[in-house]
Amino acid sequence: MKGKRRSFCFGLVYLTITLFISFFSVKAAADPIELKAVTFLPEYVEGVDAFMMFKDLVNEKAKGELVIKYMGSGEVLNEFEQGAAVKRGVVDIAWLPGSFYAGIVPGIKAVAYSQLTAVEERKSGVYEYLNELHKKGGLHYIGRGNPCEKPFFYVFLNKRIQTPQELKGLKIIDGITDAFLKKLGSVPLEIEFSEVYTAMERGTADGWTFQFPGISGMGWHEVTKYWIDHPFYMHDVLTIMNLKKWNSLPDHLKAIITESQIEMEGKYMAVWAEHVAKEKEKAIKAGMEPLTFSPEDAKSYVELAYSAAWASELEKHPDVIPRMRELMTK
Repeated sequence: MKGKRRSFCFGLVYLTITLFISFFSVKAAADPIELKAVTFLPEYVEGVDAFMMFKDLVNEKAKGELVIKYMGSGEVLNEFEQGAAVKRGVVDIAWLPGSFYAGIVPGIKAVAYSQLTAVEERKSGVYEYLNELHKKGGLHYIGRGNPCEKPFFYVFLNKRIQTPQELKGLKIIDGITDAFLKKLGSVPLEIEFSEVYTAMERGTADGWTFQFPGISGMGWHEVTKYWIDHPFYMHDVLTIMNLKKWNSLPDHLKAIITESQIEMEGKYMAVWAEHVAKEKEKAIKAGMEPLTFSPEDAKSYVELAYSAAWASELEKHPDVIPRMRELMTK
C-alpha cells in the first residue's frame, strides 16, 4: 500500500512539474521577442518607407516569434543621440545616417561616397567590412537604409548662381558635405532637421544639403528657391542594431532579419527612383528651379565633392579609409 502511495505521489509531483514546464514553455512561445526601433526622420517622410518595408518583412517572416516595434523618430529620441542609444541598448534598432554616430564607428561617414549599390556591396565585400567596423563599436550592421542606384545629394539655395565659385561665403546647412563645402568656400552650419525651415525662412542660412526625396514632407520646398542639379554621393543612411541583442537571437531569427534586409534592398531601388522623380515635380510646382553649370564646371564640381570628402576622411581615419575607398570605388 505504501508503495502505491509513493508511486501515486511521485506521479503527481511529476505531472505537476510537467504541467508547470509546459505552461511556461507555451507562455514563452506566445510572447515574441520585441525589438524597439527608431528612425531619424518621421514616418511620413519619403525614404522611411524603406525601413517600414524591412520591418514589415521581418514581422511577417518571423510569424510571431519576433516583432520589430516602431517607436518613432526625433520626437522619441533626438536623431543625433540614436546611435549611442542603440549601443547602450536603450533601443535595439535605429535607421539613421552613419555621420550621426561616427564617434562610435570611426570612418563610417564615408559610406556616402560609395559608387556601388547595396546589392553590389554584398557581393564585393563591403558589407562584411562595414559589419566588422560596427562590431568594434558594439553594433551590428544590418544594411543600407535607403538602397539606390544613382547619386541623389544636392545643394539647395535661396540664391541664383551660375558657377561653383559663387558658393563662396554662403552659409549652408550641412549633413555629410562639410569637407566639400569648405573647399567651395562655403560656411557649413550644423542645424537640427526641425530647425531647417525656420533658418531658411529667416535667412539665417542661405541653403542646405540633403537628398531630394523627403523635402516636401518637411516643407522645406516652401522656403527654398533653387537646387544645383548636379547630384553627388549615394547615402549614408544605415540600419544598425545593438550587438549584444543581435548575438542573443537564435540563428533562424538572425537569418530572417538578414533575408528581409536583402529582399528590401532589391525591391526598394525602384521605389526610391520614383520618390526622386515625384519630389522634383513637387519642387517645380512649388516654384523651385534647378540650376546647372557649364559641362566643365559641373564635372569639376562633382569631382571636388568626392575628392574633398575622401581626403578629409583619410586624414581623420587612415587605418580604415583606404580599404573602404578600395572596396567602394568601381
